[in-house]
Amino acid sequence: MRAVNASLAPRAESSLSPVTVSAALVAGLTLAGLGLRAAGLDETVVGDELFTFEVSTRAGLDDAVSGVASDMEISPPLYFVVAWAAAKVGDPNVWLRVPSFVAGVVTIPAVYALGVRTVGRTAALAGAALLALSPFAVFYSAEARPYALTVLFVVLSTLALLMALDSGRRLHWGMFVLAALAALLSHYTAVFVLAAQAGWAAWTRRDRLRELAIAHAVVAVGLLPWLPAFLDDRSAGFQTAIEAFWPFTPRFFFRSLGEFVVGSPYVGLRSIPGLAALALIGAGVLLAVTGARAVAAALRRREVVLIVLLALATPLGAALYSIPFSSVFVPRTLLSSLPAVCLGLGLILTAAPRPLAALATALVVAG
Repeated sequence: MRAVNASLAPRAESSLSPVTVSAALVAGLTLAGLGLRAAGLDETVVGDELFTFEVSTRAGLDDAVSGVASDMEISPPLYFVVAWAAAKVGDPNVWLRVPSFVAGVVTIPAVYALGVRTVGRTAALAGAALLALSPFAVFYSAEARPYALTVLFVVLSTLALLMALDSGRRLHWGMFVLAALAALLSHYTAVFVLAAQAGWAAWTRRDRLRELAIAHAVVAVGLLPWLPAFLDDRSAGFQTAIEAFWPFTPRFFFRSLGEFVVGSPYVGLRSIPGLAALALIGAGVLLAVTGARAVAAALRRREVVLIVLLALATPLGAALYSIPFSSVFVPRTLLSSLPAVCLGLGLILTAAPRPLAALATALVVAG
């Protein structure tokens, strides 16, 4: 009997390997994120979703694309094309949101996969949990607008870039080109994250400069058909209207950052996440300070530097753009950097000594 038990012990131990446990946790987080996001699928179409409804419920695809290219819409066409196809399946009030819903759910395991390649498995789990429960991410995963789709393609483009830089295979470069092009055709603000990717790759992997230049040239060629519409969108009335409601001032700057990181659009931080939740989050961050030395050591790794750059890319890029031009610095335009922000926070929370790291992560996730 002892011999039998001894022979079974390694097998039982291997079934609970870190990879298996992590996979189970990611599956659970994805299901939790799915449930939270599904709750908003049948809400009434309101606000900017009305533009999506008008464009994506037209009879022909050509009519839908023409609507996106008109002054009615100031976004690229990809989401509206996908939503147009989805609206043919059933009730447009629900199905126009399905592309955002699917993208929002798929982004959770995608962020974990990116985190494993950059900040490590434990930090990746914490980052995926933060994204799954983020009120901001949940909201835009149930809105009939391009933001959740943009976030997914930004994450996939980063993953594909890392794979391409490591392997040099044409398949991986092709995956990067498709994901980067899809991100830019979903929302223009993806350019800030893609620029940070390119700069980081050019600096850290100079042995891949030729492939990197070719890949970005192909992306640029793919965007040429939409260039006239983009130039027209820059001066559209709706573009300048954003600044009237959300001017680029210090007050709105910090409010945008707060809602983007821990809040939800259209309500103040006192309501979502609320004062009690903010206290939990603050306490968790304070505990995480004990891991400052480990975080500083992690910053010597180029993959961690990439996550920091991606987290800063959209807020910094949107701020710099808003100084000479009409402001685009509103919370929703910062979404492309949210996955990297979650992974960065995951790294900070899990860098503390183990008991404190567990408590810090639990407090922030609870908040």
